[in-house]
Amino acid sequence: MVWFAQEKRLEDSLRARLTLKNLLTMQPGWEWNDFGPVVNIFINAADPVRFTMDLPFATTPGTQWVYCSAATSVFSAALQKAVKMDLRSFGDKYLFAPAGMKLSAWYKDPAGHWVGASEMHMTSRDLLRFALLYLHHGKVGTKQLLPVSWVKESLSQQAVLDFWDILPGANGYGYYWWRRITNGHQAYIASGAMGQIITIIPDLDMVVVANCLLNGDNRGREEILRIHQFVNQITAK
Repeated sequence: MVWFAQEKRLEDSLRARLTLKNLLTMQPGWEWNDFGPVVNIFINAADPVRFTMDLPFATTPGTQWVYCSAATSVFSAALQKAVKMDLRSFGDKYLFAPAGMKLSAWYKDPAGHWVGASEMHMTSRDLLRFALLYLHHGKVGTKQLLPVSWVKESLSQQAVLDFWDILPGANGYGYYWWRRITNGHQAYIASGAMGQIITIIPDLDMVVVANCLLNGDNRGREEILRIHQFVNQITAK
C-alpha cells in the first residue's frame, strides 16, 4: 500500500507541473509512442482527453521532446475552456475567415472535444493562406491577425530536435512547428499525415504547400520525405 500511494503521489506531482507550453512543444513527459498501440487506445477511448491526462509519466514535463499526437488534443480542450466559446466558432471568427480560409470539415472526438492532432480538412489554397500568414509575420493585408511576437516565438526553437527520420536537417521544434535547414536556409514546417505539408523559407520569401490523397497508393511517411527532398532541390538553385 505504501508503494501504491507513493507512486500515485509522484504521478500527481508531475501532472500538476504540466503546462500548456509543454503541450505546445511536445514535451508533456507522458509514457508515449506515437507509432505504438497506445495511439489506437487513445483514438478509440470514450474520452481521449481524459485518457491522455491519466497516462503515466516517463519524464518530467518540459525536459524531453517526444512526438505526441495526444498532446494537441489536450491543448485543444484546454484552449476551448480558456476562450470560453466553441473552438470551431472561435477559429472561424478570429483566424480562418479573416485569413481567407474555410475549413470543409473538422471533427470531434467521442467525448465532443475538437480533435487537435488531425481531422481538420483544408484545401491546398487554405494551406497556402496559412503559410503566407506566418511568412508575413501574422499579417493579412494591413490587418495583424497574430501578434508578431507570437509568430516569432512559435517558430523559434523551443525543444531540442536534431534528428527525425523524415526531416532532413532537423534543427529544433517550436510550437507545433518543425524546423530544418535546407541548403543553408532556415525552413519551418507544418506537417500533416501522409504528405500534407507547409514549408516556409523566409529568407527566400518562399512557401511550398502540398496536399495528398489518402488512398492505397499513398506511401505515407515516404511521401513526406519526398516533399522535403523536392524542397531541397528548389533551394539548391
